[in-house]
Amino acid sequence: MAKKSKNPWDILKSKPDELNWEAFNLLENLLIFCAEKDRKGSGSGVLFRISTDPKRKSICVLFNVDREGDPLITQEGMWRPDYLVLYVDNQTCILTIVELKGKDEKERSHGIEQIKTFRDMLKQKMNEHLPRFEVVFQGILLTPPTSGLPLKKIADERKKGFVILPLQWPHKFELFPYISQQYTVIEKYKHERLPGAEEPKVIEQILTKQALHKRVNDSFHSSNFTLGKSRTGVYINFALSESGAYAALKANNEKAEIVVMDDSNNFFAVIRKELNELGVSERKCKLTKYRLNQSR
Repeated sequence: MAKKSKNPWDILKSKPDELNWEAFNLLENLLIFCAEKDRKGSGSGVLFRISTDPKRKSICVLFNVDREGDPLITQEGMWRPDYLVLYVDNQTCILTIVELKGKDEKERSHGIEQIKTFRDMLKQKMNEHLPRFEVVFQGILLTPPTSGLPLKKIADERKKGFVILPLQWPHKFELFPYISQQYTVIEKYKHERLPGAEEPKVIEQILTKQALHKRVNDSFHSSNFTLGKSRTGVYINFALSESGAYAALKANNEKAEIVVMDDSNNFFAVIRKELNELGVSERKCKLTKYRLNQSR
């Protein structure tokens, strides 16, 4: 029997589409398994896409939270929204929670609770597992134009400092203008035609398509990862190229670090350039090369 390849790129090819709660915590499962390869979503007869603005130095990743048959949130009594959008540029980091609803009025009102509950849980998990950094939380409720809206609930949340945009449109929504800036007031949807998907940034490509479902057993892992149910922090490996280059993302309450291993394709320089464009300093996230004797 042929030995299984230990090349991270080959490991990536066998990645299952199934959350792994034995090996990963919620944030890790979100990053590894829930990122969408394109920025399109649907539900309850509502469609949206998130295009790009070539003039902006930014990254944008769409996460499917309510995965069919394998949702990210499974605890009894915990409501889950449909999607989460991460947007980062050199000015801000925005997490937008997106819920899609049809014409049922009760369901639309429930959508506000789904957004709020996930916001609260996400804040808690980030406080437990990540270093402190400034992030904006906001919500979007997408519905057809003929449906009523839970305006009182939306107004109550805005008074508390949490803005949920109720957007209505009969066709496919374009959400880039709404996930790429912080809102303090409620605005009506204005449809804009933006360019289609451009070539993704390297960091976007890595986040959406190259996260590994296994941790690489190397010397960096053995000295920086402790297994246990009480474990805090994030530790994820990413395949970078067929040549065997890969990376590790390690974060905890104190710091975040990206480590590039076996960098024959100069990924270190490309990632550093994109992080600089996003305004991510070494103080916020350390980027290093790591030469190792690994035992994959």
